[in-house]
Amino acid sequence: YAPNNDMYVIDLKTAEGPIEAFYSGEGERLGWLRLEEEGGIEGKSAEIHPMEIISFDEAQDIALKHVTGTVLGVDVDIFQGQDSYVVEVDGSDGKSYDVYVGIDGALLGYDHIDLNTTEEDTVDALEKELRAIEAEIELKRDYTDDRRDEYADKGWALPDGSYPIRDVGDLKNAIQAFGRAKDKGKVRAHIMKRAAALDASDLIPENWAEKSDEDAMVAALMEFELLEAEQDLNDSGF
Repeated sequence: YAPNNDMYVIDLKTAEGPIEAFYSGEGERLGWLRLEEEGGIEGKSAEIHPMEIISFDEAQDIALKHVTGTVLGVDVDIFQGQDSYVVEVDGSDGKSYDVYVGIDGALLGYDHIDLNTTEEDTVDALEKELRAIEAEIELKRDYTDDRRDEYADKGWALPDGSYPIRDVGDLKNAIQAFGRAKDKGKVRAHIMKRAAALDASDLIPENWAEKSDEDAMVAALMEFELLEAEQDLNDSGF
């Protein structure tokens, strides 16, 4: 295994003679070269010491026998000079683990990452931002500009066509994407209105009602201040 290139090199005896075959770390066939008969494959370690290499799925299963949790990903790596798989596990104890499994199926070791409160908050914020971006992409991908204009006319989207909410699926995406909204008061009110129309107000976060009241109060206060300013101008003869 060549870790820098994530590639396996396998020596094979074929009817046409010995060859060297190349496969990616995920098993995709990349090509092959013919070996010279003289001093060829007979001198290769693979011929002398054959080894059965486990798969990504098998490495995952082995890792979960030692660390309880959910697998987030499997990659290839080097552990103390040995070719290995590294299985990233979200442990049931709340810790993140990297479990190293040899290509022959032996457990080589594992480590875990302890995050302090600030780091956990940062990770949570990044994950929340990622979910918001994914939801926003879903909303943008599902509808053409013409359909957005149509929904804006129906009141299913904001006047500029953003946050189209036709059904409960769109509603969930809009709630998830809300964190990226610039005019949060306007977007929140739109989402809550569509949730009520879809009989799905139970999906609205509990604190949104309070925020909506705050938005209404701020809007009323701004309107009052504008009226006062206008009255002052009138009184001044402008």
